[in-house]
Amino acid sequence: MENQQLSKIYSKNQIDIAAFIGGPLIASYLISQNFKIFGDKEASKKTILIGLISTVIFFGVLVLLPESITSKIPNISTAIIPIIIADLIVRQYQSKKIEDYHTKGYPKASSLGVLGKSVISLIITLISVFLLYQVVTFINVKYNYAGYLKNYCNSSYNEKSISKDKVYVPEDASCFVLQRLKEKGFTLQQVDQVLTLEFDYQKEIGIVGNSEKDSKGNDYNPLPYIKKHQTLGLSDEQINLILNEELEYMKFIGIEVTETKPK
Repeated sequence: MENQQLSKIYSKNQIDIAAFIGGPLIASYLISQNFKIFGDKEASKKTILIGLISTVIFFGVLVLLPESITSKIPNISTAIIPIIIADLIVRQYQSKKIEDYHTKGYPKASSLGVLGKSVISLIITLISVFLLYQVVTFINVKYNYAGYLKNYCNSSYNEKSISKDKVYVPEDASCFVLQRLKEKGFTLQQVDQVLTLEFDYQKEIGIVGNSEKDSKGNDYNPLPYIKKHQTLGLSDEQINLILNEELEYMKFIGIEVTETKPK
């Protein structure tokens, strides 16, 4: 009992502040610690488990949602939701006991300690969300590139932010070309297939950089290869329109090109 009397109780306000700074992870930890002091070890374990699961679900949903949706969600809501949930749990299951234990002489936990734990929780959460985002992006690119590219063009692509450092970014190239051809009825699928096949052609002939010759000295001409391997029934004119707009993208990022590249 002597050890229990030395245990420090986390107040409702401290838990709310922790939830605001460090999210559901730290809030569930503090609530579970209170349950442990109250002698309810089962509730303490469940709180930690629920906290971990809710953290994964909460931030997992935010990562998986398209940027077109998440951009409309106020940033403050990601901090308010954990506070509301933590506050409801404390009010429902702990408020009276917290008051009773303080009356019995149990000290309140250090607010500075709560702040430190909250910052650590925030860092852990941010790192976890970043890693989760990288994993989701990798999976999308590898197994659902069409969906990834569509979301990229609709949500992330911004022509004004394209770096003009002569670095060819396939996603930017596809979005750049589509913006200039969609009024003519072109689709992202058509643009992506042509540019992907052109890249395959470059690998097959061993072209290096922006050379007009392949490794054997033959002229660069991706049209026959694209016509042979395409599955969308594009005409020569349509393919060349896409390739010509790709040249515009290359010039836009600072790569010197000739106008005769597509045949």
